[in-house]
Amino acid sequence: MAPPPPPPPPPPPDQPPPPVEPEGPPDPVDFHLLRPADLLDLHCTAVGFKVEVSGSPQALPPVPTEVRHTVVPGDTLWDIAGRFYGDPRRYPEIVAANGIGNPDLIFPGQVFLIPGIAGPPGPAPAIPVVDPTRHLRAVTDDAHIVVRFGPQNVFEVAADTVSPTRILAAKESRVVFQVPSGTRIEFTTVGILRVLPLLKLAVSPSATPRPDPADIPVEVPDEPAQLTDRDTAIEAPFRLVVSPSSRGAFTHSAEPVAAPGDPNRIELWTTRLAVRREVDGQLVGIDRLDQTQRIVRALHTRNDQAPPEAEPTGSLTSAHRRNIVELTSHRVDGVEPEPLSVRTFALSAVGAWIDWSASWAATAANKLLAYRHLAPMGRDAYVRVDEPGLLYPFGHRATRVIITERQIAPGPDPVARLIKRMFIVVREPARTYTGKASSAPFAMPFTDLAVRPLVTPDIRLDTGPRPFVAEIEGVGSFRWRVTGTDHAGRAIAIETPLVFVPLLDVDTDREFAALMTPAAENWNDVRSELTVLDKSVAMAPSSTAGDTTFQVEGLTFAADFDATDQFVAPRVEQSQLLIPALSALNGGNAPVSVEYEPQFRAQGFSGPAEVFLTLTGPQVLDFGGNSSESGGFVQPNVTVAAISRTLGAIGDKDVAAGSPLAAGTFDPAAFLGNAGPKLFGMFGLLELIADGTGLERAPELVSEALDVVSGLRSEHQRLTVALDGLSAQVNAEIVKATHGGATAQLQTLLGDVDRVRGQIVGAADRLAGEFDGVLTGVDGSVAAAVAEAAVLAGVLDQVQGLVANPALPAAARSLIERPAIALRQITAVATDPKLAAVLTSLRTGVVRFEWQPELEPWPVGSEENNAVFFPSRQGLTISVEVRAGDHPRADVSAQLTDFTLALLPGARLISMRFRRIGFRTSTGRKPEIDVVFDGMKFEGPLEFIEKLREVIPFDGFSDPPFVDVSTSGVIAGFELALPSIPLGIFSLENIALYADCHVPFLDQAVTVGFGFCKKESPFRLTVMAIGGGGWVGIRLSPKGLVLLEMGLEAGAALSLDFGVASGSVSVMIGIYLRLEGDEGKLTAYFRIRGEVDVLGLASASLTLELSLTYDTATGKLVGRASLVIEVEVLFFSASVEVTVERRLAGSKGDPSLRDIMPPDSGGDVMWDNYFGAFALGA
Repeated sequence: MAPPPPPPPPPPPDQPPPPVEPEGPPDPVDFHLLRPADLLDLHCTAVGFKVEVSGSPQALPPVPTEVRHTVVPGDTLWDIAGRFYGDPRRYPEIVAANGIGNPDLIFPGQVFLIPGIAGPPGPAPAIPVVDPTRHLRAVTDDAHIVVRFGPQNVFEVAADTVSPTRILAAKESRVVFQVPSGTRIEFTTVGILRVLPLLKLAVSPSATPRPDPADIPVEVPDEPAQLTDRDTAIEAPFRLVVSPSSRGAFTHSAEPVAAPGDPNRIELWTTRLAVRREVDGQLVGIDRLDQTQRIVRALHTRNDQAPPEAEPTGSLTSAHRRNIVELTSHRVDGVEPEPLSVRTFALSAVGAWIDWSASWAATAANKLLAYRHLAPMGRDAYVRVDEPGLLYPFGHRATRVIITERQIAPGPDPVARLIKRMFIVVREPARTYTGKASSAPFAMPFTDLAVRPLVTPDIRLDTGPRPFVAEIEGVGSFRWRVTGTDHAGRAIAIETPLVFVPLLDVDTDREFAALMTPAAENWNDVRSELTVLDKSVAMAPSSTAGDTTFQVEGLTFAADFDATDQFVAPRVEQSQLLIPALSALNGGNAPVSVEYEPQFRAQGFSGPAEVFLTLTGPQVLDFGGNSSESGGFVQPNVTVAAISRTLGAIGDKDVAAGSPLAAGTFDPAAFLGNAGPKLFGMFGLLELIADGTGLERAPELVSEALDVVSGLRSEHQRLTVALDGLSAQVNAEIVKATHGGATAQLQTLLGDVDRVRGQIVGAADRLAGEFDGVLTGVDGSVAAAVAEAAVLAGVLDQVQGLVANPALPAAARSLIERPAIALRQITAVATDPKLAAVLTSLRTGVVRFEWQPELEPWPVGSEENNAVFFPSRQGLTISVEVRAGDHPRADVSAQLTDFTLALLPGARLISMRFRRIGFRTSTGRKPEIDVVFDGMKFEGPLEFIEKLREVIPFDGFSDPPFVDVSTSGVIAGFELALPSIPLGIFSLENIALYADCHVPFLDQAVTVGFGFCKKESPFRLTVMAIGGGGWVGIRLSPKGLVLLEMGLEAGAALSLDFGVASGSVSVMIGIYLRLEGDEGKLTAYFRIRGEVDVLGLASASLTLELSLTYDTATGKLVGRASLVIEVEVLFFSASVEVTVERRLAGSKGDPSLRDIMPPDSGGDVMWDNYFGAFALGA
């Protein structure tokens, strides 16, 4: 230690003493404690001290001794605490002071420190006197000693691989000790080192002790206090200035410590942080084991305003240091700061030993969650920082963990350098989206989402402070497995990348909102990688099992956020769904893009329709373009624009206030669009639906995905309803039966229906009960279920016999056979060895389209005489069932009952009444057609034919004049041959009348045909030698004339026979008229024919025919003449035909000469050349 300067010489004796001036503060005393043996190197400044050169040193007050207890057999910590404190509940203080790992496990002979209990005073510390004439005496109230250390930590660049390292040294550190006024300290190295542990530290007001509930609360400043030269300030680690609290103390050896048995090996001098034990403000001991008050707080960080890109990357970034300062020494939002808990903190000439950590609650105010630092001898070995963040778009709270650790690089010259790695820890494994955690409660199909794994592998470091997609080097985006609970309570697994949004530097709402834009951009880049592993998802809460469940091929997530509370709530922008009806009926498995209906997304189901999904583009539900797929006489093509929980797929998506859906009514145009079904291909079904029809009459397109037990109950209910409906229908037909045979047949059918219905109810109920017993583990339920399944199978055999009854209407057969087939499949699972598991598994999905609209006469609003179609109010029933699977099976049935077709409008000629027209087609089966005709009536000009009704039976066409039923339509009619009428020289023969009605199942309209004779069988009229004949046929539709065909012919014939030779000659004239639509032809002809025959050996004939034809389409009159001569001699024959055709009139549509000239770029050059070729005027 350098000696102080000598005192000034005394004044001469003969001079008077100088005047006494007031004594000011003494100058600081700078000195250097240097001891090479143990590398002691301290620069010190004593402020408020004087150096005394005479007198004896002042002894320090005696130091109280520590109270210790040696454990004896039978001792417990509870007993020891009661013995020393009088309160056994204070035993945790003994545990903390002695570092006891298990309070229930102590051993006889252990010695425990009893904290807070002062023992009898021991001898005063002896201060060896090297030079008894030199001492430091504190002469001011603020006397203190400043001890300066060299750099205690070095900075090294850390990277994700071993690379050349940049090293920077920290600034010097200082520890300031308060010295009571009047204290005299031996002015030697040993003397000063001995007294420093007994002195109180001078620290910043922000360096407060950790709050102790038993002590007076410590006032923590809201704003950081500025460091002064009198405050302890230790820069360790690099650029982070820390300080112990006022209850801290630094302990060390005053003299060099040699290794036992080897005086040449000297321990490195270090001073270690401990805790002062005080009683009534007086020091009673130094506690080296205290885990509560052995703390430091970060007070300041150097260069914390430097931009991040200007700072090399080390163990801690400037943002880390700023937040550590804030969290350990500043009160934020009323929350007390949490200091760093110290395991080891020692200062030395070669750097500091650091081992401390802290963790903070996960609140919006805390920008770090945990910090651990391990640095031996001034060099970082392990640093971990946990930064808060969240996973976008699902909002789960997560932590980015950055670990910097020293690793030895492999190779011939191993060097230990800092390597940095990073991974993400999910702090919120499961998140529920209700209340404030969701911006829209029904914005996605999940009520909660759980993220796994909770810890990712190491991810790429070059992510920066902005949101990023977690990526694994060389692999790509890391895919989390996210499991959500859908609205049916099923677990749905998803694999997807996620975006981590760091919240380290987010202090304001605006900063949080600013992060959402890059977060969304990053998410948009990877959201197409999301894979839905469990396809069957309930997109909304269901009312019946499976009615909101769809096969999901893709989900497009986005997110809403609340900057004030810093939370993110996911929502589904679009979903790619396989809507079973569209997939099964249209063919193929192309997904459909849908969105949540805005009103449902905000508040859930509302209104009678309960619409929850809308299609981004309307889809046409095509039941087929022909009768074999569509149900015969009807083409039920439906536009699907939305999905309703009550109605299934519908064509209307407007649920705003005042809309038909909001009012609970059915808008046919919105539901069916332009793809509406056609009845008989003649008029749109939209034109028949009554105004103001309620939603209960709207088309229902519903899909179901049920387990076995639920499916049993559902199919049983459908079969029971179908049997009840059939029973009512048969009763009604019995009343309308017109003869005894039909009545007997219907009564037999009714008896079979009632018998089967009674048996099916009991058998199905019993089997469902046994299945429930299997699921709940009731003994004997499996065997009982097998027995009841056999009983139900027997009843279904009877149902099959009922279905085979030919008297059963096709539509009713369809409604009964569908659930019967499904029930038979269910009975087969009873013998499965894994019955319990099978009962809870989902069966094949079922899609049903059912519709029974209310109809009005067509044209709607027309007078009765002008109406064409008179339906029963609820006479149309359309039913489609599609069962999905590897080979989808469709069953389509349609039935129109109790209707009349009256033709023609405004001039009624015929009325046809039908009890029903039914059609059914099923996969793998031929179509079934069911027509029950109830008669026809001729009106208007044809009313005279009504007189013939007694000869025409109308009883259901059991033996009709004729009825042809095919997949293209129904043709019903009659032909009536009348007797010949001879009257003298007048004779009318081959007379016949016919009428028919063609009801097509395709796009053609209903037509009515009437005729007087036919072309192939014309009537014959003869008056003496002159005769002729003809026919007339007309076919009409509600749209007008379809076909008019008429032919009339008259002429004379003469035949002569002389035995050896015979001959004949005939002359005929006639006209033929054919009008079809807008086109027509009128032909007039004259024909002469003569022939001669000689003994059958030779013959000759000559035919001359002249005709004129006018074609209305072209406006042309064409004349044609033909001469045919035929000669036959024995086995030789020859014929010659000469035909001449001339256009006599009309040029409609013929091209001109200029029109047929080829095109030329020179305009009329070719025309000029052509014209000049004739050399006119030459």
